Amino acid sequence: MSTASSLSAHQHKRLAKTTFKFRLIRCSVGLWMALTFGSSVVQSAPAIRMYQIVSGKYFECCGIAGELTYELPNPNQAYIQLTIDFQNNLADLSFLKSDMKTVFRTTSGFTFSFANGIVFPDYIQFGDPALPPPKPGQPSFSYTVTNSSNGLEINGVAMQEYVCCDIPTAFEHTNVVATLTGANSAPSLGIPRISSNGVIGFTVWNGRAGQTNLIEASSELAHWDKISTNVFPPTVCPVCPFIEFEDNSSTNFPRRFYRSYNIP
Repeated sequence: MSTASSLSAHQHKRLAKTTFKFRLIRCSVGLWMALTFGSSVVQSAPAIRMYQIVSGKYFECCGIAGELTYELPNPNQAYIQLTIDFQNNLADLSFLKSDMKTVFRTTSGFTFSFANGIVFPDYIQFGDPALPPPKPGQPSFSYTVTNSSNGLEINGVAMQEYVCCDIPTAFEHTNVVATLTGANSAPSLGIPRISSNGVIGFTVWNGRAGQTNLIEASSELAHWDKISTNVFPPTVCPVCPFIEFEDNSSTNFPRRFYRSYNIP
């Protein structure tokens, strides 16, 4: 597994900006990107994926009862919600109860919801991989998300400060496997770009490896033509399949609209 390189907070929070002329792009999931004379800040909504836990183990240590082991799934940990911000390569991860809404929380107050995970080519890293000792009021955690032959795989450890001998301070997930729920996912379009010869292009995210993506174009929003059919390529990363698209005929139109669909 790769070692996570350090990234600055500025890189994590950078805004995506771009400048174009006489272009308007629309994607099918409701994202409008107005690109006119001036510069435009273009932001796409994060993609939310829901996974169902099919196997794994969860450990708590070491309160008065000693180490406790739980087989997964169970009513307290049945689903995984993974939210991906493709523009900034960041992710959020939550362990959910069987109602698919409530985040799992230990009796000692630790909540299994992690933010600002860094998306690398072959895994996602949440927290510090070195797992430093926790500070007062600041739990320490290190969780990784990778792809396996069976689906999403999650491993990690979280620690909180010692309070008393009755309260567990260490929590661990091992070999947690979860599969994507739902056959179809809405695509997410990246920031549009124009090449030196005026051809417009963009990246299509949020598809499963082997899933087919369609791109349609229109000049007046009334009639749509299918202009591209592609398949998301295989990848070792569960959130990284993407398609690079360019419309070579875009220079023939004063304005151009696009929409995209994923086929189950």
